[in-house]
Amino acid sequence: MVISYTQFAEMLQDLFGDFFIDSLEKFDFFQRNRKMTAKDWFLLLLEWITQDEPTLSSLSNLFASKGIYISPQALSKKFNMKCVHFLLEIVNKIINELIMASDAKAPELLSLFSGVYLADCTLCQLSQETKDLFPGVGGNDENVNVSELKIFLRIEATTGVIESFSLGSGRTSDHAFYGKTKQLPYNSLILADMGFGSQKLMLDNLKNNVDFICRVQSHSILYYEDQKYSISEFLNQQNGDEVDVLILFGAKRVPCRLTARKVSEEVAKRKLDQVTRTAKKLGREVSQAQQIVSHWQFYVTSIDSGKCLLDEIVTLYSVRWQIELVFKLWKRHMNLNKSKGKTTARVLCEKLLKIIYILIYHGHEILAGIGPVSDVSHVAVHDRYKSRFHKLLEALRKGRSTKTISKRIKETVCFMRGTRKRNKRVKNRNLHDKLQNRQINQTKTAS
Repeated sequence: MVISYTQFAEMLQDLFGDFFIDSLEKFDFFQRNRKMTAKDWFLLLLEWITQDEPTLSSLSNLFASKGIYISPQALSKKFNMKCVHFLLEIVNKIINELIMASDAKAPELLSLFSGVYLADCTLCQLSQETKDLFPGVGGNDENVNVSELKIFLRIEATTGVIESFSLGSGRTSDHAFYGKTKQLPYNSLILADMGFGSQKLMLDNLKNNVDFICRVQSHSILYYEDQKYSISEFLNQQNGDEVDVLILFGAKRVPCRLTARKVSEEVAKRKLDQVTRTAKKLGREVSQAQQIVSHWQFYVTSIDSGKCLLDEIVTLYSVRWQIELVFKLWKRHMNLNKSKGKTTARVLCEKLLKIIYILIYHGHEILAGIGPVSDVSHVAVHDRYKSRFHKLLEALRKGRSTKTISKRIKETVCFMRGTRKRNKRVKNRNLHDKLQNRQINQTKTAS
C-alpha cells in the first residue's frame, strides 16, 4: 500500500513519541531533563550529524542557538554505550516500521518483472577500539584486526523501497545476511554480485519462480552438451564474439543460461590491471583463467532467451551498479564513513545517527517516486533535501500537529521532485533511456 504524507508524519511522530520514551527507560539513558529534554537532544543530534564536519564544538553551538547552553565536554559524556544501545533500538524500529510502497512506474524493461531487487553489502571503517564489537576481516597489511561495520541492503530498483537492511561486523558473510531475508515475490528478478551467487540460492530462486542474473568466478564449473568445462575453458574455445547457450551450472547442475560477449582491448586491459593489483595485494599470481575471462563480459541467468535478448541481459545487470551508487551517496555525500570521534561509543553513535538520517531520507525519496534508477542525480536530490531537513526536525521537536508535519514533508518532497533531470543523449545512451526503450537494446543486438 502506498502511504500518504499524513501516514508518514504519523510514523515519525510515533518514532519520536511513546516508543522513544519507552526506549529511554529500557536502556536507562538520559535520566535528567534539567537543561534539555531527551527529544531535544536527539532531534538536534540529527540536525548536527548532517553537517560536513560535525564536532562537539559545533554541536554545542547548535544547542546554544536554541537557547540550551551545554559545554562540549558535557555533551561528550552523553556519547556512551547506553546511547549506542538506545540508537540501535531506534534504527531497528525504523527498519521494521518505515516499510513503504511507491506508485513509481517501472521502465519498460524492468516492467517485465514484478520487481527488480538489488542486493549487496558495504563496509564502514570504525576505530581500533571497536574491534571486539565489530571485528574486521584483517589482511596482510597494517590494518590487520581493523574494526568494520558491515551493512547489508536489498532494495527495489524502480521504487527505492528498502526491502531488507541489516547490520553486522566485517566478518559477517554475505550469505549469513541473505539467509535472514524473506522470499522475494513471484516473477521478480534479483541482481547480485558474486558474494550472493551460490548454487543453493540459484536453486531456491528457481523453485520460487524468481529470476536471477549473476556474475560467477572464472574457475566455476559448467556442463554443456554433457561435457564438463570451467567458465574460462569454455569461453576460450569460442570462435565468435558472443555466447548465449543453455548450460547446467556447478556441481548441483543448476539449469540456466550463459550469456557472454567479448569486450574491447581497452576494457580487457583495464580489467586485467585491476585483477593484477588485487592479486599483488594478496601475494598471488594472476591465473591463466583470469587472463582469459578479462576479455569477456559474462553472466549466468535464469531468464529465458525469448523474454530478454543477450544485450538486454547486459543492460539489466548494469542496473545492479545503482546499489553501488547508493552506497557512494551514503559514504561520500552523507559522510557515513567519517567520524571525528576518538572513543568507541562516540564513533558508533555517529554511525548510527547517520544511518537513522539515511533511512528517513530514503522514506522521502520513496514518497517523491525517486528510485535507484532515475533520470535525476541522487546527489542533487540529496542536496535539495538536506536544505529542508532542519524544518522537519524543528516541527517534530516543538511537537507540532500531524497536519503541520505532513505539510513539511509534502513541501520537502515537492522540492526534491523539482531536481533538474539529466540531459538525454543520442549516442552512448544512459541506463535510464535503455530501460525506458527496449528497442535501443534490440537494435544493438540485431546490428
